Amino acid sequence: MNATVCVAQCPAGTFIANSVQCLGCPSGTISKAGAAECKACPAGTVAVNGTECKAEKKDDDEGGNAIYYILAFGTIAVIVFVVVYQRRKRAREIENDAHSSLISRN
Repeated sequence: MNATVCVAQCPAGTFIANSVQCLGCPSGTISKAGAAECKACPAGTVAVNGTECKAEKKDDDEGGNAIYYILAFGTIAVIVFVVVYQRRKRAREIENDAHSSLISRN
């Protein structure tokens, strides 16, 4: 004698298979309670526990401000470089002027 189990209603996140058992929804799909099948989540979303679709978290979201920090650091580095370069250039000019005036006095 073959025994079958009749399922009245499967819980959310599952679907009824062969009218006898509830199986979990495959990855990327969801279902409501009593569903005969699971449905795929829309593009840009992911299934959570087979019961709801949520916006997909992108890697960029974790460090979303990182690009701003990199740009700010780069900008500051360029400004410091320019200031140091200009000061050294001016110091060389002053040194050359002083040297030239010493030579012209002799």
